[in-house]
Amino acid sequence: MRYWLKLLGIPSLIVLTVLLGATLTYHRLIFVIDHPICFGTCPVYTAWIFRGGTIVYYGKQDTASTGLHFGHIDASQVQQFSVRYTNILEHLPPLPASNVIVTDVPELSIAFRQNNELNHLTVKDTDGLRVALIHRLINELEAAAQITNLAYATVPSNGVKGSVIR
Repeated sequence: MRYWLKLLGIPSLIVLTVLLGATLTYHRLIFVIDHPICFGTCPVYTAWIFRGGTIVYYGKQDTASTGLHFGHIDASQVQQFSVRYTNILEHLPPLPASNVIVTDVPELSIAFRQNNELNHLTVKDTDGLRVALIHRLINELEAAAQITNLAYATVPSNGVKGSVIR
């Protein structure tokens, strides 16, 4: 049994490493979308989107599809989302003032490469108007990259994908 695991596991790991290395070498990382764990059944996954349109998705838990998946979208769509994201960042409203720290709300993180640096932005459901702007962009980016089908078993009728109940 161990022999077969080694025989199949080692080549699979090598192929995966080579594919991921080639993707990172030939296509620069532009977006990283991260849905971290929350107190509930939020889908937990990370998606990496590269300049050439390559998409790497890794579903961790409470997703429709767990594990590593690869996809592709047109590079011009990645460029369009880059321009939109830059525009949103320039006009992003400030965080609402709050004396209370809330930890049990869904949050999501998006990172974007700008000026050769990966800039992270995390929003929580308590962040006011910022949430709507970032959520809309991420939802559209996920739909274009076909991540929505991998991450969410069902999409609620209101279109908000934070705490999906299965």
